[in-house]
Amino acid sequence: FAQGLPVHGVCSLDAIAYGINLPEFIVATDARRKELYWAKYIDGKRIGDPFVTAPSEIPKLPIFGEGASKYSLTSDVENLYPKLISFPHLLHVDEPMYLRHPDAVPTAERK
Repeated sequence: FAQGLPVHGVCSLDAIAYGINLPEFIVATDARRKELYWAKYIDGKRIGDPFVTAPSEIPKLPIFGEGASKYSLTSDVENLYPKLISFPHLLHVDEPMYLRHPDAVPTAERK
């Protein structure tokens, strides 16, 4: 912002997937609460929106990302985190992608 450069959001799963050359695979990151954020990719393109589920609910495909590593779903160590070189090549996200409902609720809604 200080230099007046444009800022664009990208999906971190897409940044991890960039450059993985398999016909079909999954990318997963840690969502805490014993869950993973994940998305399926075909020919390097994300299919639909990301999900948040238990690790056991992820399809049986090659899987990449630090979440997959945390739950021993992959032995790959080169595709754990987003690659900065990928960002200019990714689609920009125009609004935040919320995958789960917030834990905090206004006081009036707690009852």
